[in-house]
Amino acid sequence: MVVAKNQLLFKPFQWEWAVNMYNYLKKEEVKRYLDLPLFSYLAYTEWLKQMEWLEWVGQAYHRTIWNQNGEMIGGVFLLKIDEENRVAEMGTWIRKRDWGKGFNQQLKEKVLNDTFEEMNIEVVLFFVDQENLRSIKALQKLPYVKEPEVGEYQELLRRKEFKLGKPLRLFQTKRDDFKIIPCGINRL
Repeated sequence: MVVAKNQLLFKPFQWEWAVNMYNYLKKEEVKRYLDLPLFSYLAYTEWLKQMEWLEWVGQAYHRTIWNQNGEMIGGVFLLKIDEENRVAEMGTWIRKRDWGKGFNQQLKEKVLNDTFEEMNIEVVLFFVDQENLRSIKALQKLPYVKEPEVGEYQELLRRKEFKLGKPLRLFQTKRDDFKIIPCGINRL
């Protein structure tokens, strides 16, 4: 199913798009901030297979993002969907030539809206490389994105920093801080 939101279309991942996605993601200015296995196409396709399986069992969500001209411009995924603790992690990427066009806000609002409306999730977390100032500034512009209270999710943040070997900033959106717009049949 394709879901329209303003200028963007969200489509479930299709294998015929994998090479284009890899080519967008492997550009240095994009990949250095992502926690994705981009050292080879084979490693990337293994990650995609894992994402497919995780989505099938309800622990992930992965969509490609397209503009009105039919061009893939990015992707979004929810990972580690934890229905017991009602938390998920969101990651997004947008191809470089579409940076600064407001797509980040549109895609986050659509996915957060659907996540809070359709899933048993109360908090969505965003882990951002401290050097990724563009993403930090983009998140800080959104009124429903905040840094967690001192102590909240700190153990999770430390584990993620250890795994990636670099300092991160942690942001969150709570269901109560986000105005859900009922979207009827527009489902994830």
